[in-house]
Amino acid sequence: MERKKLAFGGAAACLLLLGLFVGSGFQAKPEKFAMVDVNRLVSESKQGAAFRQNVQNAGRAREELVRFVDTNRIITEEQAGRLKELALKQNRTDRENQDLERLRGEIVAAARAFNTLNTKSDPTAADRAELSRMNALSNATDALLQQWSQEFNTDIERLVSEGQEALLVTARDVVKDVAQRRGATLVFPNQVVIWAADDLTEDAVKAMNAR
Repeated sequence: MERKKLAFGGAAACLLLLGLFVGSGFQAKPEKFAMVDVNRLVSESKQGAAFRQNVQNAGRAREELVRFVDTNRIITEEQAGRLKELALKQNRTDRENQDLERLRGEIVAAARAFNTLNTKSDPTAADRAELSRMNALSNATDALLQQWSQEFNTDIERLVSEGQEALLVTARDVVKDVAQRRGATLVFPNQVVIWAADDLTEDAVKAMNAR
């Protein structure tokens, strides 16, 4: 499953802060320009760290689930649904952790039984029937994994998009507050300016972490 980059530069930063006027209405005094490093504001804030950890945890859980099922392919539709529900759930209870481990054990045991039957030199009619059933489950796993791959990529994309939007809204509010205290009337992201006399980044990072 493809990892999603968690950068906040370029268009996102420009949309966040380009033309961020501070205060209200027209002002008689001269404009005071400032800049801010949006990437630093997000990467060095506790909110940014929590967001990245959340995305990494979600991606890791999905990758581990796909890897487990791809390794142990004899799994029923009911087992797959319950496994996904438990494996991707955050803050599982002790009972749910026990259920997850029990279910994993059942799936691993089925995979081992399949391998044993496959290597049996003189299978009985019952063995062949069981092998046929297990082969059907293994073949169905291909479609299941493809479905999950698409679904999980969508999950991560949505998680990243929603998390970035929430972070940028918070960052915009923080920058506006800092700019007002510093007397800045217009703030640009550092991606679109070479230099500005007033860099709000340090104070903005501190203000964001104080929230």
